[in-house]
Amino acid sequence: MALDTAEAVDNKGVGNIASAALQAGAKRVLLVSSIFVTKRRRFNPLRMLLNSMIWGMMDQKLQGEDLLRGSGLSYTVVRPSGLYNGPGGQHKLLVGQGDELSGRVSRADVADVCIAALRLPQAHNVTMEVIQGAKELDQPGQLDSLFTGLKADT
Repeated sequence: MALDTAEAVDNKGVGNIASAALQAGAKRVLLVSSIFVTKRRRFNPLRMLLNSMIWGMMDQKLQGEDLLRGSGLSYTVVRPSGLYNGPGGQHKLLVGQGDELSGRVSRADVADVCIAALRLPQAHNVTMEVIQGAKELDQPGQLDSLFTGLKADT
């Protein structure tokens, strides 16, 4: 297997990280994956394009997520939508579960969500999507409220 394929990075690589984290005694792993990875969204044109052009990338990402979820480690999987470069904290963020959202989000906002997820107990063993909302913020708010009501994976 080539080392630069989606299988090597997004699937086996995530499994290797989970194994290494367990051996090192890590308490938690945070994985940034992608929106549209589930079979529920298999006919989304963007998912189909990415999956066909990049070695089954979306299927491999989902298999990697499953390896992490089955590892016994505490984890958070953050699935951002389409990423763009730009400042964070400019737009309201929306989160969801079940691979239902689509849109875009700044990389800076994803980083902020990841940092918040690592400090909040309600983000343990959770898979969540994040997109930017349509409204600009009047003033930056706390990200903690994004995690209210999220359900742990079963």
